[in-house]
Amino acid sequence: MTSLFNLIRYLKVKLVVNTLWRWSPKSYLRSISLFSATESDTVWQLIHAFYMIENPKHRAEIFTQILEEDFHAKQFEDLINITEHADNYKVPFEEKKFLYSKEDPVWKLLAYCYIGEKDAADKFKDIMACSHNPDLKRTLAKIIHDETSHVGQANSILYELGAKPSEIKIELWRIRLIRKYESLVRNTKRIFEVIVDALLAIIYFTMGLLVSFKAKSIILDRKNS
Repeated sequence: MTSLFNLIRYLKVKLVVNTLWRWSPKSYLRSISLFSATESDTVWQLIHAFYMIENPKHRAEIFTQILEEDFHAKQFEDLINITEHADNYKVPFEEKKFLYSKEDPVWKLLAYCYIGEKDAADKFKDIMACSHNPDLKRTLAKIIHDETSHVGQANSILYELGAKPSEIKIELWRIRLIRKYESLVRNTKRIFEVIVDALLAIIYFTMGLLVSFKAKSIILDRKNS
């Protein structure tokens, strides 16, 4: 079943990279800005986790990850800046919100980060395999190395914070369901936007032809009269 999900994810990424990103530079920029925003949000979440953790070793590991995630956000911003047609592009504002309340144990937040890091590493590997953009591939290669390390680190800390394995398993299952739903909503919205853009392009093209035909007809009538 996992192999099937991985195949579906790869095919979806391949479709986006080889069609949507090629046809719509705006879509590519939106995706890269979303990657940057996600990395920034991870920094924001981990800062709160940092102050909730007492173990000095764990705090040091989290602090290192915070620095690396912040650098990843900057790397994606740099990609936007060197992309053609990005002069007038504005990065959409992403409002940050707590994933868990302060009353929840910190291991739940780290469980979410663990799933997020693993999903990001897998998605970036697929994008890197499908993309022909050398700047994007170089950036992803560096980020994937860090994200893979974060996955192992988050998993270790997760089980060292005192939660029962059964509790962790249930929480990871719940998080995966939530993320699948959020991904479905995002993809549906993206497909709808592409369809609307295509319909508008067809309408504008058709109107242009009609106006051109009407103008030629008027000119011919005037010449004949």
